[in-house]
Amino acid sequence: GAPAWAGAVLDRNGAKTVVPVATSERTDAATGQRWLMADITLAPLGPGDYVVELTVTSGSQQNKTMTAIRVTR
Repeated sequence: GAPAWAGAVLDRNGAKTVVPVATSERTDAATGQRWLMADITLAPLGPGDYVVELTVTSGSQQNKTMTAIRVTR
């Protein structure tokens, strides 16, 4: 079946925040490479360090990618 994409914003303690992550996929027309994209509204977050966690589930296999971000004012 088709892979399922999910995303979450984690605080510095690893707890999920209430900030929604809208995931989508795009394919580069020139190379055919597929990209997973995450749209996040950062306004609800206070200044601090966070992690954007993207999870791809295909069958019984699950892969996670984590990217650190810093929010400043």
